Amino acid sequence: MKEANYSFFHHILCAFRKEGFARLKGMESSMPNFADRLKELRTTKGVTQKNMAELLGITERNYQRYEYGLVDPIASNTAKLADFLGVSIDYLLGYSDNPQRQ
Repeated sequence: MKEANYSFFHHILCAFRKEGFARLKGMESSMPNFADRLKELRTTKGVTQKNMAELLGITERNYQRYEYGLVDPIASNTAKLADFLGVSIDYLLGYSDNPQRQ
């Protein structure tokens, strides 16, 4: 039997995790996801992935996994990210369109 192509399955898994069921089924999700919002806020602020990783005390590769939608940060790191980026946790996670903290 032919061995499975790991990169193909990895690509599908990444697409699924990042976009979710709705996008894979051809339905657009109206709510931005955490990974997209995190990358947008970081680049707008002009900060590197390496700097973000240092802020959180994690490896750069692990931080990249946040932006690729492969892993979710622990609660304390989510709070640190929101504080550093100057937005509410709800906004960062995509639950709100209002970036202001209340």
